[in-house]
Amino acid sequence: MNEFNFNPFPVLQTERLVLRQIIMDDLNDLLTIRQNEEVGKYIDRPRSKTVEEATAFIERITKLIANNESVLWGLTKADSNRIIGTACLWNFNETKDKGEIGYELLPEYWGKGYISEVVAKLVDFGFNTLKLASITAVTHPENIASVKLLLKNGFVYEGAEGGFSVYLLTKGISLRTH
Repeated sequence: MNEFNFNPFPVLQTERLVLRQIIMDDLNDLLTIRQNEEVGKYIDRPRSKTVEEATAFIERITKLIANNESVLWGLTKADSNRIIGTACLWNFNETKDKGEIGYELLPEYWGKGYISEVVAKLVDFGFNTLKLASITAVTHPENIASVKLLLKNGFVYEGAEGGFSVYLLTKGISLRTH
């Protein structure tokens, strides 16, 4: 069984982004992301409507990270400290060899390849640092951009669950087309 240790927090970098821990100073940025209707259109979770709800979310995530149960990053452009999205590895199975990836990004940054960079970095981190054997991604079937992104990054459609599409990437099996 894998054991995770997210302390110190694993700060990651892509070509254009820094993936760092979300702190209370990020409250307004996080609230902007979690209130955005376009961001939340295909995500099965309630939107944070108040500062208190966003604060509770940061507290909950901080506790999950401290307990090595999941990890959530704030996405910032390399030249800024403003959070423009989030990404996570979570929903690990009992033996901690399978986890789920998730991501969200403010609409003004869509279509620029940021999430593709993030997915590649999190897949690398999941397989090579956390020693996962497979990573799943769950997306709404109408979220065509996310479906294309997952397929481009080697994920394979596994089936439907609760109205969502489930994709799987297994370590050592690369179906990348780029």
